[in-house]
Amino acid sequence: MRSEGIETFIPTEISEFIEVFEKHLGDIRFPDVDRDKLTELVTAVSDRAGDLSRLNAQARAAREILEKAQTDLHRTAVRGLAYARVYAEGNAELSAVLAKLALGRDRSDEAPKKRSRGRPRGSKNGVSGRARADANPAQNANPTLPLAGGENDRQKATEAA
Repeated sequence: MRSEGIETFIPTEISEFIEVFEKHLGDIRFPDVDRDKLTELVTAVSDRAGDLSRLNAQARAAREILEKAQTDLHRTAVRGLAYARVYAEGNAELSAVLAKLALGRDRSDEAPKKRSRGRPRGSKNGVSGRARADANPAQNANPTLPLAGGENDRQKATEAA
């Protein structure tokens, strides 16, 4: 009596009742409830579920067509605004009006941004290399520069840096 694919539209407890009714009460007729009535209603749910599936597919297709039309309109408006700004170069009033217009970016060209996960690159135990260097000033010392010495060594180190 049940069709595949409509399980989500018929609650489990009702499906279980229908199975029990068919197995144990198949020939029994209650007022307004019998095997034929249950079969008829399951068929109606199945038909409406199929209708819904088709309509959802049509809505997805219509949404894609709408998004393409919006993208085409946006691209044409951006191109028109660029032409208008060039045209208005000698007209300060029109240039000022056009300068206030911001049409935004074309959303169709934007790819979803990847979110970084985990520790930042170069980090160890959740602490970045820069934070470790700031915590240990000896690591910040330039090994090519002398750390100790006379005035001439300090002068050379300053010039080298």
